[in-house]
Amino acid sequence: MRYAKELTLRLANRSGLLAEITSALWRKGVNIHAFSAEVDGRDGTLHLIVDKFTVAKKTLVESGWEAAEEKVLVLTLADKPGSLAFIASKLAEMGIDIRHAYAGAGDKGKTRMYLGVSDLTQARKALR
Repeated sequence: MRYAKELTLRLANRSGLLAEITSALWRKGVNIHAFSAEVDGRDGTLHLIVDKFTVAKKTLVESGWEAAEEKVLVLTLADKPGSLAFIASKLAEMGIDIRHAYAGAGDKGKTRMYLGVSDLTQARKALR
């Protein structure tokens, strides 16, 4: 288990915005390892895990987007039924809230999970 720095953008929902953001990062050679995007009415939230965090944040800010940063847990789980249930149950037992979660491709037979939690230190202890 490790941590990753995540970029979070809160944006007005507009057609083509994801293309603009990802193209700006692409032009700077930033690779996106995982992302989550959701829309709630007129507003949207985009979470990004990238390979060049500093370059990505600078690019986003210089392009006029506000990007907050947060440490998230990175877990590699077996790609089988119950893996997420086990993790969620362990965190719930410790009273740790999962604020947001998304998955990305992992190695063969594995899934990489990104979790924004209420207490990183306690979450790490709970999942040892």
